Amino acid sequence: MTDNRQNPAPRTDACGETRPLRVLISGGGTGGHIFPALSIANAIEREMPGTEILFVGAENRMEMKRVPDAGYEIKAFSCIPLRFLYWEGDEEFPSQGNILFDASATDFIHEESIVSIAAVGFDRLAKEAGVPLDRSAF
Repeated sequence: MTDNRQNPAPRTDACGETRPLRVLISGGGTGGHIFPALSIANAIEREMPGTEILFVGAENRMEMKRVPDAGYEIKAFSCIPLRFLYWEGDEEFPSQGNILFDASATDFIHEESIVSIAAVGFDRLAKEAGVPLDRSAF
């Protein structure tokens, strides 16, 4: 059987230096995400030898054991707990939405980014619920 694979062409960066292809893979939390990600990494290594592969994942999650066990490097990042709470409302209380961030959220992202995340989140929640947003509260 003939192997039709070709080594990847050298990649030249902005400074004119030849560098290998670098791939960042994120997928974790459950085996349903980790194992397909590992299969993709294995296929990339097989088809494009010399490719640098780095995984990223959440601290203290399943991927922090499984990925190194498969022979790949993984960098951990801290997760910021985030909860969206939506009350549809009733005769007595109007609909209301709340976003709960962990107190450490501003250690990782700027306050303006938190506001942006909240706005996008509420837009999505309102759209899914079929409820128009009253933007006078913003």
